[in-house]
Amino acid sequence: VPSVVYDTVRSLRQARGQRLGATQRKFPLEHFILLNVLGALELLVFPLLGAGISGYEPDAASPGHVLWVQSVVFAFLAGGVVLALQVVQDLRTPTCGLYNLNEALDDMVEGLRGELQRRLDAAPQDEASSLEPLKIDDDDDCKNTWDNEAWPSLQPRGEEGGQFVRLGKCAGVGLVAALLFVPIASLMETSFSAPALLAIREDNNAQWLQNCFTGVGLVFSLFAAQTFSFLYSQQEAIYLALYSEVSEAKALLEQLALVCKGRPTLAEALQGLQRYVREDLRRLDCNPARLLSGKIHTEEGRSDPLEQVLYFTSVGVPSYVYDTVKSLRSARGERLGATQRKLPELHFAVLAVLSVAELLVFPVLAAGCANLDSNGVASLPGHILFFQAILFGLMATAITLTFVVLYDLWRPVGDTYNFETILQEMVSGMEEELEVRLLQSRNQDIEAEVPSGVI
Repeated sequence: VPSVVYDTVRSLRQARGQRLGATQRKFPLEHFILLNVLGALELLVFPLLGAGISGYEPDAASPGHVLWVQSVVFAFLAGGVVLALQVVQDLRTPTCGLYNLNEALDDMVEGLRGELQRRLDAAPQDEASSLEPLKIDDDDDCKNTWDNEAWPSLQPRGEEGGQFVRLGKCAGVGLVAALLFVPIASLMETSFSAPALLAIREDNNAQWLQNCFTGVGLVFSLFAAQTFSFLYSQQEAIYLALYSEVSEAKALLEQLALVCKGRPTLAEALQGLQRYVREDLRRLDCNPARLLSGKIHTEEGRSDPLEQVLYFTSVGVPSYVYDTVKSLRSARGERLGATQRKLPELHFAVLAVLSVAELLVFPVLAAGCANLDSNGVASLPGHILFFQAILFGLMATAITLTFVVLYDLWRPVGDTYNFETILQEMVSGMEEELEVRLLQSRNQDIEAEVPSGVI
């Protein structure tokens, strides 16, 4: 009864697809470059703050004084940021580094290998055979393997040099914001009355300006954090669905080769599966809802490729093929559902409005603080508006980076988080095998048509 073994192999293939999908890197290198930039921007605020406080003491850098205390705090904070980034890098590669699972895998597999060896020794064989000893690479070899640039599917890849383009654009936004900060603050200063400027400058009683900034920042942080969590879950679901679907398609290919072996319908069934890979699985440019509805195939005047597979395997016992096609359709639905955009564009418009509202607090505050510089040149380098313009530019750069990351995550087939390269490598082996089996099937059909005794 081969169906029992086949069901087990098929379940093993599904579990293998889940394992490969779970260990697949889902974030490109650009994502971690942006994280490092955000960490550096957070640390850059402290030297600017220290420059303003250093005037409190004549010897502020001596041990026990203000700059010395701030340098110790800054060192601890820098160490914490670096540690957090290193933990994220180790979590990125689950087979290396601090979160290495090779030891647990070794313990799980060792018993299975021992049992296989015992059964092989007890089985009647002409020649003695043995399994190779289990070998787990060390961390250095594993790291070199995972960082091999020769693997295009190692992780999602954006456009060539795309991370530098995005960083340049975000830095450009920060520079423009810093240049526009002084004119905007000066315009607000001329628009407000003297008591209003005094209230902005003091803000001691109701702390209305601070509460406004805290409230808007809290809403933006919650909104951005929930959006990132939701989009990351979508990104993970995409890879799990892709590996599951490709595993089911591979199982269907093997089953077609066994069920239809020697039948004249083998070539047609394989062509149906080939059409499915080319016209459905790799069609990242199509709307997932239209693909699921089947309108693309009907508009082109062609039948559904999986229906073609069922039609040419309907002779005999079709239940095995039908169950596999059913599972493949289910995996296809998960893939299409995962790649469907679930947030409207208005969602990011709200994020943009919140970010602008958070940034607008800075010019209002600067308008009240401009009169604190008695020299009347508050916008010159080294003066108060110049200092605030730098902070404003850094804040605008950080918010722009956050917005770019979220927007790219929203487009799973876009630029930075594009999984097209990974999908191409996943299906490349199956496409080659389909070509080989189609050629063999056609050659068998030609040989069957030649009458016996004819050379």
